[in-house]
Amino acid sequence: MVRIIIAAVLGAVVYFAWGITSWMVLDWHNPTMTPMAENSAVVTAIGRQVKEPGMYYFPPRPADWSEPGQWEAYTELHEAGPAGFMVVSTDPGPPMPPMMMIQGGVLNLIVMLLVGWLLAMASMKGYLKRVIFVAVIGAVVGLTADGGYWNWMGMPTHYSVVMAADRVIGFLLAGIFMAALIWPKRVAATGQAGSDSTGEA
Repeated sequence: MVRIIIAAVLGAVVYFAWGITSWMVLDWHNPTMTPMAENSAVVTAIGRQVKEPGMYYFPPRPADWSEPGQWEAYTELHEAGPAGFMVVSTDPGPPMPPMMMIQGGVLNLIVMLLVGWLLAMASMKGYLKRVIFVAVIGAVVGLTADGGYWNWMGMPTHYSVVMAADRVIGFLLAGIFMAALIWPKRVAATGQAGSDSTGEA
């Protein structure tokens, strides 16, 4: 358990550092998003009409699908476009406040504790296998979250691919360190933990 906790803390730090590098150093997220001018008619309209923070979508869906012609009318609106989702914060405050960073770190720690627990439960002897195991968890997250948003909510393909790749790389980097600290009990009991943690496949 101690090794799992230490590995989770280390993994969370590595994943957090990768997130900063991915978003603030590398130039691969910015091309996937198009900024709106602060004085654009769309932004002005949102500020005037949206009074509560939340998730919004358009065109509006019928309140009662059972009424005749509702599906056809909605389909016509949807096909004519535009259609989409938007997250609106009516009182956002400063960008990237300290509490947001703290919350992100806590979330990373919780995630890596779960990853560490799964890694320990998997009981894989080879170091490389354990690293790949953690990376595959990142791929599952990417396919489930980013793939799901791409398919069901119309997220752009470029955005979804980069986000999913971001997760896989982050989990892979975390796995490189976590796999060195979490190994099967039977290996540790025979005194072979050191050799296994450094590269036995």
